[in-house]
Amino acid sequence: MTGPATQPPGPPGYPAQHVPHGQYGPTGPGPGPGPGPRPGAGPGLYGPSAQQGGSPPHGAPGPAGGSVGTVVPPQSSPPYGHPAGSPAPQPGGPMWSAGAQPNPAGPQQHGPAVGTGPATGAAPEWAGRAARRTGFLTLVHVELRKLVGTRSDRVVLLLAPVLFFGVMVFVVSIDPRMYGAFEQMIPFYAAAQIGQLLLHAALIKLVAGEWQYKSVQPTLLMQSSRLRYLLAQGSVLGLVWLVTTAASFLALPLIVEAAVTPANFTYLLGHRLPWVLGVIAVGLGQALIASLAIALLVPNTAGALVAYFLLMPSLAIAQLALPDVFGWFAPLELARFMITPDADIVPGIVSGVVWVSLFAIGVVQLTQRDAG
Repeated sequence: MTGPATQPPGPPGYPAQHVPHGQYGPTGPGPGPGPGPRPGAGPGLYGPSAQQGGSPPHGAPGPAGGSVGTVVPPQSSPPYGHPAGSPAPQPGGPMWSAGAQPNPAGPQQHGPAVGTGPATGAAPEWAGRAARRTGFLTLVHVELRKLVGTRSDRVVLLLAPVLFFGVMVFVVSIDPRMYGAFEQMIPFYAAAQIGQLLLHAALIKLVAGEWQYKSVQPTLLMQSSRLRYLLAQGSVLGLVWLVTTAASFLALPLIVEAAVTPANFTYLLGHRLPWVLGVIAVGLGQALIASLAIALLVPNTAGALVAYFLLMPSLAIAQLALPDVFGWFAPLELARFMITPDADIVPGIVSGVVWVSLFAIGVVQLTQRDAG
């Protein structure tokens, strides 16, 4: 052959390459006596002349270990688990050869073992705790923690009895000449009007601040019943009312007796203790309902406090100046009727109905208010 030899076609998409005659044939490079054909070498592209030191051109396959003149396709890596150097498994044959032994424990698994995890459908422990209903005493404890949750709350609650009993002492120190039992109840009436401002400020912050600062959300997440939430908060407020009533019932007779005895007046409250307890309970209860009505109707701490500090002292002064006019709206009008012999009961009842109605409207709004 005198013309150029054509190389076998390469992979699809690549054109055939033309090389000079003899480059990979009998006269290809290699050690030997001369450029002539080597004995026993047939015309082929991958004969012995191409395996004895000649370097193939770029793109040509290298030497193969097959028979002369044949093209041996490249072998891929042995399959997973097949030892190197052993024959590759034949199509349709077994998955191992003589050089590879099967695993007595069975085929290897590379994922999570079936049946080793938790039982299907079993709820986790936290889901079981969340599904349990929160106890009512736990809700009451949470509301108590909210009442004394911050340092300012604790300071206000510590100063509240100082102001309350300080007003009593101030009133009896001005004029200790208290002739009858009605006059001896005046220190309590003044303290119920003015001396509870700090205590009611803490309670207003508890009720109104729940909705302004969204601190009610964790409580409603623990339990979604707003009625139980309202009852728990009402239990805390009722506990505050009981404590203040008991403290007033114990302190008022002592303060009055210490004031009237040096002035040579008869101490009379000791002979009418049930009446004293009734006046204290009604007066403190009316003042508490009035402050809660404002807190429920104005779900903003600053707004509720401003309304309370403007409205309550103003009504107290107006009731003192014009009792027949402002007694119909004053929160403590029923307590004044119980103290003053010449007072009328109708304004006291009307005043009580007005403030209880405002409190009920606030409760209805709380049950429908958006907690988000």
